[in-house]
Amino acid sequence: MFNKILYTTDFSDESKRAFALATSIAATHQSKLFIVHVTETTVPVTVLPPASAATSLPPVVPTRDELSEQLNRITPGDPIVQYEQELLSGVAGNEIVSFTIDTAINLTVMSTHGRSGLERFLLGSVAEYVVRHATRPVLTCNAEFQ
Repeated sequence: MFNKILYTTDFSDESKRAFALATSIAATHQSKLFIVHVTETTVPVTVLPPASAATSLPPVVPTRDELSEQLNRITPGDPIVQYEQELLSGVAGNEIVSFTIDTAINLTVMSTHGRSGLERFLLGSVAEYVVRHATRPVLTCNAEFQ
């Protein structure tokens, strides 16, 4: 029985598909759904763009308030699903695994992005880290899940 389900989001389209699945499972099992986003506090690795793109502006990093607003917009459409939202800071994989232990989560639902090669080497895989270190089941949805 899954009485506490964790859904992690990075606000991408892939994670939105995982949210539909997490909400469905929570409704079926009458579980509490924890909706979590982790703000990375590590120093990002920057890959220099080609010279033709050098004049473009760097990406805008959202503030904590903006992230909270985004997180607050993610709510289950089914009124039977009780939920809480948490905005965490740190290294995403570590924070997710710690949250599952501290909150006694029974199931984690998260998306994968299908990165490979250099991009995966540089950015890593949060989903892979969570699967390897979690003490409870982790359900991953790949980028092609509909």
